[in-house]
Amino acid sequence: MRTHRAWVAVPGGEPAGFVTVVLRSSEVGEIDMLAVAPEAQRQGIGQRLIDTALDYMRSEGVKRAELGTGGDPGHAAARHTYERAGFVGLPLVHYYKEL
Repeated sequence: MRTHRAWVAVPGGEPAGFVTVVLRSSEVGEIDMLAVAPEAQRQGIGQRLIDTALDYMRSEGVKRAELGTGGDPGHAAARHTYERAGFVGLPLVHYYKEL
């Protein structure tokens, strides 16, 4: 099972953000991407997009929602939004080697 869905926030008739979801299995759904335009941030759009994604996952019977983001300062606002939505960060290290 690998189903993709996307929603766009259009307050006032202009696109302000979007969220994409991938259902990886009947157990796991992932918020694959969430973005809100800088001028539209801090207005609850990100939270509403997250809620839409989670509602969709629940309606499909998914048991666990996952997402990932960067640990750098530029992603601090995203981490804050995800934590406010009830997501819990796990200590995880990805190793890379440039060849």
